[in-house]
Amino acid sequence: MIPADCTPAPRPDWVPAWDDLSPRARAVYARYMEAFAAFLSHTDEQIGRLVAHLDERGELERTLVVVCSDNGASSEGGPTGSLNDNRPWNLLGRTVGEALATPSTRSADPGATPTTRGAGPSPATPRSAAGSARCTTAPRRPMIDYAGRATSPTGGVRHQFTHAIDGQRPSSPPAASGHPTTSTACTSAALDGVSFLAAVEDFTPSTATQYFEMFTGCCALYHDGYKAVTFHELQDAAHPLAEDRWELYDLRTDPTELVDLAADEPERLAAMVERFWVEAEANGVLPLDQRAFSDLVAERPRGVAPRQRYEYRPHTAPVPEDVAVNVRNRRHVVTATVEVGATDGAAAPQGALLVQGSVLGGWSFHVAGGELVYEHDLCGLERHRVAAPVPPLAPGVHELAFTYEPTGDHAGAVELRVDGAVIGEGAVERFTPTRFSLTGAGLRCGEAPALAPSDDYVGPFRWSGTLDRVVVEVTGDPYLDPIAEAIAAAERQ
Repeated sequence: MIPADCTPAPRPDWVPAWDDLSPRARAVYARYMEAFAAFLSHTDEQIGRLVAHLDERGELERTLVVVCSDNGASSEGGPTGSLNDNRPWNLLGRTVGEALATPSTRSADPGATPTTRGAGPSPATPRSAAGSARCTTAPRRPMIDYAGRATSPTGGVRHQFTHAIDGQRPSSPPAASGHPTTSTACTSAALDGVSFLAAVEDFTPSTATQYFEMFTGCCALYHDGYKAVTFHELQDAAHPLAEDRWELYDLRTDPTELVDLAADEPERLAAMVERFWVEAEANGVLPLDQRAFSDLVAERPRGVAPRQRYEYRPHTAPVPEDVAVNVRNRRHVVTATVEVGATDGAAAPQGALLVQGSVLGGWSFHVAGGELVYEHDLCGLERHRVAAPVPPLAPGVHELAFTYEPTGDHAGAVELRVDGAVIGEGAVERFTPTRFSLTGAGLRCGEAPALAPSDDYVGPFRWSGTLDRVVVEVTGDPYLDPIAEAIAAAERQ
């Protein structure tokens, strides 16, 4: 797959040399890669089971099997790797020492655990960088196709350029895909891509053209074996896109993109840059937006208009964070209306009342072990728990509530109440500033996720009695830190 005389890309200067790492750091970073290798082996075994099953049923020879990875090696774990991918969004650190404390469980960690920046370029060898770093080498990934022995009886390695969108057109000619051009509501967008079966059936060189564009001005164009590319720094709104320097590489002889031919072939480069703008206009890319990420975040429309009162009903689907109530850095009162039956006795029912997030961060309002509890989990870094015994409840309707009163930026005081009477007080010294979840944990009423932001219970921990509703009332404007979200987004690239 890689030419024998290929020159590997040098180690990026932002990746420390292995010999310069401490023994503690080496142990952690090796464990990250061991966990990655273990999961890769597990995935390989499951693919093998599927293929074997198709073969046993006699379906394999009429099944198109395509195996391909995502964008490849990732550097979003930062310099030390990530135990919890919520942390960069909240500008919270990650240390080697913390990872070293639990290296034996890394492969079973419930959180999102991107590896270190150094582990990004390593699997991309001999190419450079990592999957989301720029529109250059790393997005090139191997793809394994099996279209039956009759289609390609000899097999082999193909080097034709094939883009991910070509996977939408597995049959030839393209019209055979059956893609509709209209619907009852509107005209469908054109279906891009060409059939990749040509690469399966023969070794004919590709003459493909494909543009790339991501973030605020990183652009590239592949055409007939050459690649033109330019890199625009994230958060750099002052530097005009027109001043970005384009590079040119011959991927046929230089697959690792080490020899910039821009000065040697200015005419070819100029023609490819012009072709990029043609492709960009044809595909709705223009105008390119080089505003800082923080501006884009601040102006992003929300799916639900903010209001002061939110009402949630039990045992419904989780509400995504982007459209749920925003309680961060503002006063909020959460009130659960429950009913105690005559046969429940003096002990209150127990279970989750309202929970947002997961073990990676969030908060939980619940009753467990006879206590009314509010617990806040700051991205797995620290937890603040306020609890008080629930007094005897007579049969009938009751209100279980807590009030969060800000005492400073991202800090506050908590009062627990039963039927309006204060039964407990406590403090949250550091409240989550930006996001509770990146993995869709959402907000749940009357139950909790399996991996909850509290050790008091194991999800779903459904409310054992009658829960009518939970009302959340907020004061002040919704809090949004565009700089923090932009910095986190940039760090993940």
